[in-house]
Amino acid sequence: MKQLLIRNWILLALASLIIPGITAIVLVTLRTINVEYDQWQQLFRTALVIHVDLSVYIWMVTGILLMLSLTENIADKIQKNAYYLAMVGAILISIAAFIDKPTPLLNNYIPVLESVWFFIGLGVFSLAALIVSIAALKPNTSLSAKIMSLLYIISVLITLDSFLNLEPGQDNYYEYLFWGGGHILQLAVCMLMLNIWVKLHNLNGSEINSKLQNSIYFVMFAPVFYALYVHSVFEVDSSDYRSGMTNMMIWGNGIAPIMLAIIVLTKTKLTSLKSVPNISMYSSIFMFMTGGLIAMYISGINTIIPAHYHGSIVGVTLAIMALIYYSLTELGYSLSMPRLAFAQPLIYTLGQLMHISGLAISGSNGAARKTMGEAGNLAQSTDISLFLTRIGGLVAVLGGIIFIVVVYKSIKVVQKDSGISVE
Repeated sequence: MKQLLIRNWILLALASLIIPGITAIVLVTLRTINVEYDQWQQLFRTALVIHVDLSVYIWMVTGILLMLSLTENIADKIQKNAYYLAMVGAILISIAAFIDKPTPLLNNYIPVLESVWFFIGLGVFSLAALIVSIAALKPNTSLSAKIMSLLYIISVLITLDSFLNLEPGQDNYYEYLFWGGGHILQLAVCMLMLNIWVKLHNLNGSEINSKLQNSIYFVMFAPVFYALYVHSVFEVDSSDYRSGMTNMMIWGNGIAPIMLAIIVLTKTKLTSLKSVPNISMYSSIFMFMTGGLIAMYISGINTIIPAHYHGSIVGVTLAIMALIYYSLTELGYSLSMPRLAFAQPLIYTLGQLMHISGLAISGSNGAARKTMGEAGNLAQSTDISLFLTRIGGLVAVLGGIIFIVVVYKSIKVVQKDSGISVE
């Protein structure tokens, strides 16, 4: 049963990447050509909402659920029911854009479609993740699992409390609603990334001391106490609240990952570069650090901001890809198309590096974020920034497609020797 549950979480993760891959092509195209803004605004904004919610929230939280299923002893019945809820929630979010043309709102963290179906889907999926996270708090689970789960639970509770304290219909309502919980969620997915780095690194024959691991995990978790202070003292829609949560995330997502990255890289053996999960892990470290470096150059509201968070988010995404590759070996599957599988994280990383470089260059020239064509000045940027943004985005999409194909084909193969049948 556990093997089936792990496979189900992998398939849900793959499904959450398919639609974002399609919307990514739409977004890259509309960002890098001259179009009539009013004519294409609805499509662009709707595509951006679906892209972010599926490729960030659904994909990354599913990564947390996969990790818990793989490493912790959580009751099969709980996981099975949570999986069905998560699947229904993800489907509702995906189809909401096609029902009654809902208005897209591009707030941070969880951009929304003003559709009852969207909010039901979001609530159902979040409930599924909440159920598994609560189940992971029992005494016999690992410290990393407890911290990761607790961070997710806190993010949901802060969002619910924000809902109770905000006036419906006020300006920037959804921005305020998801600001606090969204920042805590970033800690949760970053904790997932650290957990994956540690797990894969320890398999390479140079384990990190358990006390050192736990110290890094506590450094990752500590800023949440400041976040709770900020949430209890300041109004959710105040500037003090926004800056407080921002500072909290800078500390939380900055210090611990840098500490662990240095430890992993200094202990790296060249022989560890031969496996697909490890290539994905090292690519994850590179992209996350690149995103952090770009953050130092943020000034104003421009595309340097998405260049930064795309780098950091891609770092988490590559870690989840590494986890899925590792999960396949744990299930007894052999990677289909092994050479292509080895190249996949490199192709994906190259594409994303080109893409965020183009965004950073355009941002330095004043291109506005969350806009397209002339409205964002991207079409008037330098030739090199346009090339990097457009071609890099398409290369990254290709890398994502290769990942989906490799993993899906690996799962579909019946492993007779291991006795695992997935038909």
